[in-house]
Amino acid sequence: MLLRVGKALAAGILLLVGVWLVCYLVDRLFLMPDLDTSLLTDEPCAASCWQNIVPGVTTLKEAQSQLETSPFVRKGSLDYHMAESGETHDRFSWHGRSTKYYNYLYMREGKVVLIQLHVDYALTVGQVVDKFGPPERVYVGLGGGGNLLIAYFDYPAQGLRFTVHWSVSDLSERRMVDSGIALLTEGREIVEVAYFAPGPLEEVLQKPHRYPPKGGVEEYLERAQEWKGFGRIRWYWWP
Repeated sequence: MLLRVGKALAAGILLLVGVWLVCYLVDRLFLMPDLDTSLLTDEPCAASCWQNIVPGVTTLKEAQSQLETSPFVRKGSLDYHMAESGETHDRFSWHGRSTKYYNYLYMREGKVVLIQLHVDYALTVGQVVDKFGPPERVYVGLGGGGNLLIAYFDYPAQGLRFTVHWSVSDLSERRMVDSGIALLTEGREIVEVAYFAPGPLEEVLQKPHRYPPKGGVEEYLERAQEWKGFGRIRWYWWP
């Protein structure tokens, strides 16, 4: 009896391993998109352009054509959502290499206004500052029940905004956070980059496409801080 159970269990494990292996190979060979590092290479165009899609210029049909043939869009993941009652923007959504996160492209009045991309590789704040220079403003908020820091790095003149998340992971950092301070380091990894039409920060913030946070434009401008380099910076409760 025990021998039969053991054989059945072994067969079940082998079957699960086989199914996982087949799924992995299908994903790698047929579904896995290319790795998008165009932000650093400026190929095929430099930000705020992404894959020949230019916020404020590119039309819905042009954006759709680019996305449908893009090597950075996971096959079968591209979806279009038309704005419903109470919504202001149509949008495309898709997966890159990660199936956990979505990328979004928002449109209004027939043109692209915002592209939000999850970064699928290790891109650090240090690399961003080296390439694009100092940010115009930095906003740091504390959320996640007091355990998650969120930092926005604003480059409105270049049509870019970078987002960093990191957990309050050790006792020394916990003490620092409890005193109202967060620590920005070169090695913090970017989790999301937003592309939009370049302009003054206040003007960019007033455009209704999910930018800035819930607190509104005035609060964001009041709390966003001038860049003083890496190191300690004040945080604010996430609204």
